[in-house]
Amino acid sequence: MTTERGELLAESLRITDGAKAAARGLTPREKTDVEGHLARVEEIDTWNAKAAEDQAQLKRLAQLSGDFTQDGKGFFRLNTKSIAADLLGRGRANDGAPTGIKALIGAGESTVGIPLLSESPVDMGKVATNLLDVLPASQVPREFSYLRQTARTNNAAVVASGALKPTSVYTLERIDEHLRVVAHLSEPIDKFWLEDSSTLDTFVADELVYGLTLGLENQFLNGDGLGDNLKGMNVTSGIQTQAWTTDMITTARNGLTMAQTAVGEGPGFYVLNPLDWAVIELTTVGSAYAMNSGGASVPVDQAARRLWGQPVVLSNAQAVGTGVYAQRESVRMFANGAIKVEWNTSGDDFTHNLLRARCEGRFGFAVPRPLGVVKLDLTAA
Repeated sequence: MTTERGELLAESLRITDGAKAAARGLTPREKTDVEGHLARVEEIDTWNAKAAEDQAQLKRLAQLSGDFTQDGKGFFRLNTKSIAADLLGRGRANDGAPTGIKALIGAGESTVGIPLLSESPVDMGKVATNLLDVLPASQVPREFSYLRQTARTNNAAVVASGALKPTSVYTLERIDEHLRVVAHLSEPIDKFWLEDSSTLDTFVADELVYGLTLGLENQFLNGDGLGDNLKGMNVTSGIQTQAWTTDMITTARNGLTMAQTAVGEGPGFYVLNPLDWAVIELTTVGSAYAMNSGGASVPVDQAARRLWGQPVVLSNAQAVGTGVYAQRESVRMFANGAIKVEWNTSGDDFTHNLLRARCEGRFGFAVPRPLGVVKLDLTAA
């Protein structure tokens, strides 16, 4: 967070210094960016101040009771032999702010919250590691509604004085939805394995969260909407389809053009199976790979994993031979809170000194603007 704070201040100074050097005021976009950077800096300063206050209280408590111990980083934690209690304190608040030490919950269990929601696209040069990295997201209650655009016809034109103005068509429909629970459990784990290994609990939690993101990817792409399944991009009615043209790189570009023609310019992303991405990376132009054939103008950026300047998400949930291009504002993920990992021992697990973890969250998904999503046929005719 300290690094982020410094970067935000540096970027704000770069913008204002540039305006000064050009002897002009800030543009509306620059003003918005600077205000946003400074607001984020204030949030970080508030979190840091609260963390410092919390640590001061814990230090005082430790001095008085001896019930807390200090770790190598200067943070205090509950000193107990209970493995479940020892797992406390790793969580983060739902808004992403560090919590320092989580409040204690019922004996024999603990919770680890994983921040989920983000409105930021993948930065230039950074690789999108999964679909959740590129999806815009909203935090909503269990029952929620959104508007889906089903038609878009722009009829703006020059109108003579006193003449009837043309009507443009932007047909919307209201969709009522609710969040679905996506979850799974770990196998029972020996209590003493967890006590003897300081990293085993973290390993299990990370594996569970990773597995949950894979399940979410599959739902966001292929969910059929039946029962409690979400309806994914590939099966949403009203999306566009780009036929195979020449090769995968050309087909992908035509899909991007199709979305731009229908809904205009805007940041987006591709979703491809790793096997199809390998074919794209190995595509040659003459004697050179396409990614190395034209300097800065090449269509494939291997290091940043970008195709035609758009981030590429690799997912085994996307069928081989097909892909998706989506403008970010045409799709949206919904959630309530964070992905949670909870540890518990009860029933037969308790009598056998076993603990197991549960990973879950509540999610929804929507394609509010289907014309901004293009299904790509990547199989040669």
